[in-house]
Amino acid sequence: MMMEIWWINFIIAESNYFTTPSKKNLMIKKITKKIIGLSVISLFTVHSVFAQYTLQSTNLPNAGDTWINKTIADTSIQPGGAGANVIWDFNLYSVTVNTLSEEFRTPSSTGVDTTFPTANIKEASYFGWTDYFYKNPTGTEIQYLGFQNSSNEVRITNTQKLLTVPLTYGTSISNAALTGTGYIGSTLTGTISVIADGYGTLKVGTLTFNNVTRVKYDFNMVEDFGGGSESPVHLVKYSWYRSGLRPPVMSISTLNMSGIVGNSVQKYTTVTYLVTDVDDLDKPVITLNTFPNPSKGLINVQFNIDRTAEVTTQLMDITGRVRISEISRQNVGEHNLKLDVSDLPKGVYVLSVISGTVNRQQRILITE
Repeated sequence: MMMEIWWINFIIAESNYFTTPSKKNLMIKKITKKIIGLSVISLFTVHSVFAQYTLQSTNLPNAGDTWINKTIADTSIQPGGAGANVIWDFNLYSVTVNTLSEEFRTPSSTGVDTTFPTANIKEASYFGWTDYFYKNPTGTEIQYLGFQNSSNEVRITNTQKLLTVPLTYGTSISNAALTGTGYIGSTLTGTISVIADGYGTLKVGTLTFNNVTRVKYDFNMVEDFGGGSESPVHLVKYSWYRSGLRPPVMSISTLNMSGIVGNSVQKYTTVTYLVTDVDDLDKPVITLNTFPNPSKGLINVQFNIDRTAEVTTQLMDITGRVRISEISRQNVGEHNLKLDVSDLPKGVYVLSVISGTVNRQQRILITE
């Protein structure tokens, strides 16, 4: 804004030499009107980039969901700062073709599942254990009940809220100190805390996501076996959420375990790649057609969508590297986009049109 004021003063000063008073006044009015318009546009742009997203019931997992994530292998990655209007820039980190899946299923009536009698969702976690949850009938809250693997069992006996929606920036989810039992009769103590600690813009790979909200999950539990023997379990997870996608766009999870149940330090950074779920209510219907194929210059992308939604169009090579990515908000109806592929090497590519959990894909052959 200071630069705009300086520019006005400069033009006014110049007009003193080259215009009559009446012409000068007219020029000043026109310049002032133009700059006010530019200022309004600038303010609108800042607001649209840094508006926060409020987490909704559509961000809670359903039994039947499968979230497939690509990984960032560099363990030096850090979650960055908290607060308002943050830009989290992870563009320097390479998103690999390796994937980790999160599968949410209904607990069975046999085996270990029966020791979590109130659970209605379980997840095969990439940490090598199975987590158990209770999701309330209205779909506005999910509670954490504990986990089980071949060498450890943790069962929480009091209510521990993991996510309650709507959740906005600055909101915390408060839990009492947890109680429960652990491996071979150990006593479980600790805390589970959740806070939406930031909002802003997320950059990862070649993509930029505006209006995201970050949630920090902190699981800090201790299994006490008596006689001074304890096994701490500490998991901290940062997750970035955006409109139209059930799972977080990106998560950084760090686990530290020690004691008689084993020592483990694990860190995973995941970026959501593909989602399949059982909730069709929020899924747009998309039809896709591309031509010419093969192509050596421009690709015409023709798609039809049955509702107004944010749409990502991306072109990915066979190594999983995203070569072109465009995000736009599209109205109901047919849309035609043109992608310039003349600078890309020849080969097979995958073109995706993505909205929410819907991903329509076509293979594209680029020739020289």
